[in-house]
Amino acid sequence: MNQLRVFLNAATSEEKAMLAELSGTTLGTLHQVAGGYRKNGEAVVRAGLAMRIEAAVAVLRKANRSLPELFRTDLSPECRE
Repeated sequence: MNQLRVFLNAATSEEKAMLAELSGTTLGTLHQVAGGYRKNGEAVVRAGLAMRIEAAVAVLRKANRSLPELFRTDLSPECRE
């Protein structure tokens, strides 16, 4: 299970909606990434979106420290290089 799936499983509906808004994407796209859409279960996104998701998670964790951490390197092969 990838880290975005772990995060979404722990988040409330409101936190998921806020994650999408802060990331500049849709909840549907986040679910596709979390499900490893067409990537055999691995979360794979471009570096820009991965950075926006990481920043949004950091904002959400300030309000709810029980949410898991999520880093851009968890989502993007470009960021891992």
